[in-house]
Amino acid sequence: MGKQGAVEPTLEKILSYRTLEIIDFGEDDLLMGANNMSTEKVDFNDGVNLALMMRMGVSEVYSNDQKHLGKLEFPKLVFE
Repeated sequence: MGKQGAVEPTLEKILSYRTLEIIDFGEDDLLMGANNMSTEKVDFNDGVNLALMMRMGVSEVYSNDQKHLGKLEFPKLVFE
């Protein structure tokens, strides 16, 4: 089972933040994500996330994903 048992309690904790804003994505975001795959050399999930960050004006992301997001100039990768 590994860490799968921690998914639900972790999501509940994340979703409890009152200032958290959850955004929808649409066809344009998916198409831009596919485009980001080839232009930025990332996988589809990271391409879509990048498209959403660009649309929402997000300039930094808290992540330890050095393998994928760490090689991009945008957004600034922050890990604490």
